[in-house]
Amino acid sequence: MNKSIFSTRFKKCYQDKGWTQDRVAMELNVSVDTIKKYLRSGAKLPPLDTTKKIAKIFNVDVAYLLGEQDCKKHQEQTICDVTSLDTDASEILVNLNELLVSVLNDLLKHPRIETLLFYILKYVNSHNKEITITNPINPKDKETIYSGRKHREILKFSTTDVFGQIIDDIYEEKRPSAEKAMLYHIQKELLLEIQKDKKSFNIQKEEK
Repeated sequence: MNKSIFSTRFKKCYQDKGWTQDRVAMELNVSVDTIKKYLRSGAKLPPLDTTKKIAKIFNVDVAYLLGEQDCKKHQEQTICDVTSLDTDASEILVNLNELLVSVLNDLLKHPRIETLLFYILKYVNSHNKEITITNPINPKDKETIYSGRKHREILKFSTTDVFGQIIDDIYEEKRPSAEKAMLYHIQKELLLEIQKDKKSFNIQKEEK
């Protein structure tokens, strides 16, 4: 168990909420000197009940504070393990609605997603004078990136072009066939006619 991890993560927790050490001390019902002691790297860990209280206040797991897991909450741990994303990014995924998750899944399953990610990686590093980028998914795939507005614009165009192709592919797969579209149109027209007939029948019934 790394005591410096606790102090680092404890500090990050209250800073992310915009709290001061005074506020943390008040919430934990301890002195500010005690908080400073907890924050010293390598210092003695707080009692377990205090650690649990810290975890509850900042909505994190005790295991996160103690360095036993890298995500703040256990339910996010799998996302971190699988994607290698940091906690902030995994929290975004956890809170996505079902439709966005479905879209993200479609993107990640597309065969050209690796190409897209590599283009993005090259583009965000194109401000460097000269750097060799290695594809993290395929280490044999390397490319030297040169600075310059023209080169960045080419990378930007290539990135957006690949992304557009992926979106088009997904749309084509999910777009209903002409036959299904026609059937839907006929069903809709039929429902409208039924509604009109029902409304007309009710009016006639009221008149009688």
